Parts: sequence; structure tokens; C-alpha cells
Amino acid sequence: MQTINQRDRDFPLRPKRVTPAPFEISDLPVVDVVLISHNHYDHLDRTSIVDLIAYQPSIKFFVPLGLAKTLRGWGAKDVTELDWWQAVILDGMEIQPTPVQHWSKRSFFDRNKSLWAGWMVKWSDFSFYFAGDSGYSDDFKETSKRLGGPTLAAIPIGAYEPRDFMKAAHMNPEEAVQTFVDLGAKYALAIHWGTFKLTTEPMDEPNVFEPPGETHTLVVPEGVDEMITFFQVNGVMIYVDPMGETLGYEDVFTKIDMCKRHYEAVGLGADYVQRYIR
Repeated sequence: MQTINQRDRDFPLRPKRVTPAPFEISDLPVVDVVLISHNHYDHLDRTSIVDLIAYQPSIKFFVPLGLAKTLRGWGAKDVTELDWWQAVILDGMEIQPTPVQHWSKRSFFDRNKSLWAGWMVKWSDFSFYFAGDSGYSDDFKETSKRLGGPTLAAIPIGAYEPRDFMKAAHMNPEEAVQTFVDLGAKYALAIHWGTFKLTTEPMDEPNVFEPPGETHTLVVPEGVDEMITFFQVNGVMIYVDPMGETLGYEDVFTKIDMCKRHYEAVGLGADYVQRYIR
């Protein structure tokens, strides 16, 4: 879960969101399940959780080991705490936390006293992998080996500089592409960037826009034939395996015109998006 509120009322010194959330908690549809990756403030915000529970008290929370007490203390009624690889079945879907390379800390006294995790969610005809917050490691190969490649993977790409300091905790975009390959995912969504100013790279990196009608592509590592196509809409960058087809920007933005209409509705970047849609 990414923090929704601008700043936690209980921790006002925490960095403020640079990119506003495109919705209010009250705007959300019915939410059945919330997956928590770890306890860092930009991923687990007390205000967001309390407000979410106030609107939808029946939400089921799934958390890594050591976090159930925190959530229950904030008013959550239905909290399931799981260890890595410990799977549960809920309404026909399998939910399972997986190892990733990160750490946890919420105060001066609780470093690594709760677990962190990625999450695999599987249905009979679709699977989704949420990598949470992670440096690059062989954990993603092991996840694919044990659980199979997901249909869609949400992979973090930001907060990666200076590299010698951040490498163990946060992957960069090139490592995110390798993670996509390691997982054997069919599609991927880039997450964990452009929201909080936590590291030294510019907030708009990676900036992959080229003129309309052209395509920015990246060849994945040797031995893999597919190309990865990047596209971006107002702070959201997506890279997909186009199944052998190289998409120009006009084609891509035709496919995501729905995103344009959404941003027009919330008043965020409609003019910016419009420049790339004909």
C-alpha cells in the first residue's frame, strides 16, 4: 500500500507527497483486501489506514509477520499475519507473501522486528505480483520457480540514488526490467516513484518520453527475445511485453485514452497528456 494522505498527522516531520493522490479515500469503490508490504511510513500510513477503516470497516488486511498488532491498534478488525511462503485461500484466490530484499523500521527501537514482503495473488485465470519495496535480488527468480510467472507484476523503480547507498534496498529501472524477466511476468506496472522526494535522482526520472509516433524501447538481457516498451502518463510509467509488436506512442495512447479521461476528471495533467494523444 502506498500512503494516500499528504502527511501523517501523527508524524508531521515525514516527507510530504510531491504528487497528490488522484482520489480521496471516500472515492474508493468497495475494497475487499489490502496488502501491506512493510512498515515504512511511505508504505504504511496510520492516517490512511484509519480513514480507510472508517469508510469500509469490513476490509481484510494481510500483513507480514509482526505487523498485525500495529494494524489492530489502529482499529482494523480483520488482520491476517503471514510468514514468507505461507499461503491462504480467500474466496477462490490464493494470497501468499514472498521474500524480497528490504528492511523494516518505524521507530528508533524496532529495526527489523517486523517482516517485509512481496505478495503473489492467484486466481484460476489470472495472477498478480506486488513486489512491495525491494532491492534487486534472486528472490524474484525463486518466486517464479515456486509460484510461476504472474500475469501482471507491480515493480518498484524509484528512490535509487546514490546507488552505493540505496542499491541494497531499492532497485533502479534497469534492475526493475531484470526483475520483470526473472519473474516471467507477462505485463508489468512501474511503481514507487514520483511520489516522495527521498533520494537524489530527479523526481521525473526515468523520463522516457520521445516525440509522438516514436517508441522508446529497451532490449532485455541476453537470451530473451522480447522487447520492453515504455510509456508514461502524468507520473505513471508502464512497461509491457507487447507480444512481438512494437507500439508507437500514438498506438499506446489510443489504448490508454481511459487514463487521459481520468486525469481530466481529477484535474491533474490533462493538458500534458493531451499533447501526446491525437
